[in-house]
Amino acid sequence: MYQKERFFFFLRYGIVYVAEKGKDGLVQLQKHVMRYPQYFATQAIKKMIANGGKKGVIWHTQGSGKTALTYFNNAVLKEYFSKQGIVTRFYFIVDRLDLATQAKDEFVKRGLSVRFINRKSELNTPFNEDIAVVNIQKFDAETDFTDKSGYDVTIQNIYFIDEAHRSYRTTGSFLPNLYQADPNAIKIALTGTPLIVNKDDKKEEKLDRKSTRDIFGDYIHKYYYNQSIADGYTLRLIREEVTTQYREKIQETLASLESQVEQGTLNKKLLLAHPSYVMPMLDYIIDDFKNSRIIYGDNSIGAMVVADSSNQARELFKQFKERYSEFKGALILSDEDDKETRKEEVAAYKNGEIDVLFVYNMLLTGFDAPRLKKLYLGRQVKAHNLLQTLTRVNRPYKSFRVGYVVDFANISREFEKTNQAYFEELNKEYSLSLDEEEMSQAFGSLFISNEEIEKHLKEAQSILVPYTIDNLEYFDQEISAIDDEKQLIELRKALESIKEYYNLARLLEHRDIIAKIEIGRIAKLQNSVKLRLQTMSLLRAMDDTSAEQLLNLAMFNTEFFFKKGETKELELASNALADAVRRAATELNRNFDHKDPKWISLSEEFHRLLEKQNIAEVSVSNFNALSKEFESIWRKAKEHNRKDEMLVHKFEGDEKYARVYKHLAKSQNITVDEELYTILNYMKHPIDQKVLQNEGILKNEAFFQKEVIQTAGQGMKATNSKKSLQDVKDFSRLISEEYIGEVQI
Repeated sequence: MYQKERFFFFLRYGIVYVAEKGKDGLVQLQKHVMRYPQYFATQAIKKMIANGGKKGVIWHTQGSGKTALTYFNNAVLKEYFSKQGIVTRFYFIVDRLDLATQAKDEFVKRGLSVRFINRKSELNTPFNEDIAVVNIQKFDAETDFTDKSGYDVTIQNIYFIDEAHRSYRTTGSFLPNLYQADPNAIKIALTGTPLIVNKDDKKEEKLDRKSTRDIFGDYIHKYYYNQSIADGYTLRLIREEVTTQYREKIQETLASLESQVEQGTLNKKLLLAHPSYVMPMLDYIIDDFKNSRIIYGDNSIGAMVVADSSNQARELFKQFKERYSEFKGALILSDEDDKETRKEEVAAYKNGEIDVLFVYNMLLTGFDAPRLKKLYLGRQVKAHNLLQTLTRVNRPYKSFRVGYVVDFANISREFEKTNQAYFEELNKEYSLSLDEEEMSQAFGSLFISNEEIEKHLKEAQSILVPYTIDNLEYFDQEISAIDDEKQLIELRKALESIKEYYNLARLLEHRDIIAKIEIGRIAKLQNSVKLRLQTMSLLRAMDDTSAEQLLNLAMFNTEFFFKKGETKELELASNALADAVRRAATELNRNFDHKDPKWISLSEEFHRLLEKQNIAEVSVSNFNALSKEFESIWRKAKEHNRKDEMLVHKFEGDEKYARVYKHLAKSQNITVDEELYTILNYMKHPIDQKVLQNEGILKNEAFFQKEVIQTAGQGMKATNSKKSLQDVKDFSRLISEEYIGEVQI
């Protein structure tokens, strides 16, 4: 990647500032850099066009940024053709209205002007925007994109066709109409799961079924999910089977409904939507979802339930509203509510205002919500649709390393069949000659296998054995005595494994681990280890520790530590200690000179006491003794700040000159070196005036320092100072650094 030409390419085309809304609702600019698969795909598209190609497929796995790829190509191809005297017009083609709106918003956030085509009559109208977004269903036999202007201009139409594994059929009318609108157009199809048709499929289904390659041409560039996982753009998945107890309960329910089945009043679809069948299924889902939020220590994660039928989805949602009022849910079906309502509910889910979505066919493709981390799969989904559905939970979110699929439908066989078809397609494409085991290692990494989970759990169990993990107080004392950072990191990873695989640990009967760890304790154990690592890091890098970090550490530490109090007396003592720690941290944080030796000494003493707090025996006397020591630091810090503030007042509130004086005089008292104080006070106004008139002077450090030295000389002359030339250079250098540092903050 680090070739000069590529670097220039990235500077010219590969950086974009995206306007995203933060949690506070305010729009913030985020810098996005072109990912390497997007770069190589762009180069491959240019090469195809240069060789006379007119169509092809970009096979990039879900979540790899295909809309962003289109954005980057808008600029690259526009310039490529402009050098040939050709004007470009870009079209982004989708097959659903919600995807059209989503694509338009993504382009606008990146600064493109967008023509959003709502009516068929608008198709033949020329446009000046950077790109047009249109639903393929708008195309009819009258659509014509060829140039009819009469001007001597060559126009090249470029189509980016999204989700090219779905509703684009050569036997229908929409796709032929698109092609006929301009036979000379360049057509670039985008998909994460191309349609693949083999001989067995053609025997089972219609013989005229075509693959994505048949329709849109050869692959231009490929980026499969194993690569995306390795790069951290998407997550691996864990498939969780339902418990034996649930299966037994379902069997009892089915047995109770058997008479209705025999009488013919219930078919399979109605059976699975029956209230008696749905009730235990919903109970299992909600119980699992509640536990998951506790295990992962995150109430922001969301769930999606993929029902066996629209009737089952309705019954699930009906019972959900009646029985689980503490959660918010939404039912998303094509014949439920209107489009605007569904759009609002989807947006609310993405924003964290809805906990659970109940769906049947909708939102299984093209739906991107990183907080969706639990997928409850209640029906069989086949072929490319299965991969599309599964990857709804593979988007990175916070510290999650995996997404979770709770499998009610036993998808293993269908997944293996689908994955094998893609392996063979990739094998053909790459000419790999890999055997089945090698193919599995190369590409079969979407699901974490039971063998891998067993391995991680056994490793975690061996690491946790020496610790008292069933007693939070003892555990905290044990890790506080550890000085080996590697050992703590190993412990942290073991706890992460337990958290990620907790449900499967139950299913795989790792009783030793499960018996020792309550699900609600995992996050607390992790917090304890995190605190210890953070404390060690701050102590190791004392010079780099900001007061804000120090305050945060104190707050985090006390919030965790003081939950240990059980008796009223101990609780009061612990509260007093918490107040003392916070007061000391706040007073230290208030100081403006963290290079002052006195401040550093107080800060080091504060850290020492934090360490002592971690390993102290939990008793009233120990809490009271520690409180007194923190109170002493608070009093000393307060007095130190008082003297600093008096010195700042002498320089009209300018902390820069107060710091310079302290550094040179080694004191907060101006009577220690009145001559220095007089010179610095003289210099302040003329230097401030120079910076005020031309702030750019600070960009030239050497020139600015000369100006400061000149002002210092004038000050010495005006005050009859006896300071040496070296003294002048010293305080001139410090003053220059203060001004320049102030601008850089």
